[in-house]
Amino acid sequence: MDKVELENILKQQNIKLLELQSKVEMLQDEVARLVVCKLSNGKYPYYDLILDYGINPEKQIKIFYLLGLISNCYCYRIIAKT
Repeated sequence: MDKVELENILKQQNIKLLELQSKVEMLQDEVARLVVCKLSNGKYPYYDLILDYGINPEKQIKIFYLLGLISNCYCYRIIAKT
């Protein structure tokens, strides 16, 4: 490949990248609007919390771990009392 071909490939990739960035921004905006107008579902309070506060996946893992610890402590107390 010569320099001109490489430049053309690079330009095409940059155009595609800009298109994808635009789509991502549009989807982020749509999701943010959907979160605002959605109805809360009492059946899934954990997911309502995640959406309402915009909690990222890394923090979700920490919350899930913490809830597991709390649950284990609670179960241990019940078993210890019996």
